[in-house]
Amino acid sequence: MDAESLRQASVVAMLILGIIGLIVWRVVRAVFTRMIYLGVIAALIGALWVQRDDLEQCQQTCACSLFGQEVSIPDAKLPSIIDAGEDRSLTLCHR
Repeated sequence: MDAESLRQASVVAMLILGIIGLIVWRVVRAVFTRMIYLGVIAALIGALWVQRDDLEQCQQTCACSLFGQEVSIPDAKLPSIIDAGEDRSLTLCHR
């Protein structure tokens, strides 16, 4: 998967975890167990949010990873500069 697809997938995963959190809140009656489950879910949502922000910024540095796994960057999203002499753009990242 590329970085843009993973950013969208992380938002979906956060929404699903939020729904699971609401279900846990309604179903689990023991307060201590409920707090443990909700704490784990909140930590997962936080980790996904941080990784999502990193995916947004990593396209500028040409080095994307999600939880340590390399992620490809679509050619259209690679940073480039304009070569004024020949009126064409040069890609700053090399594959």
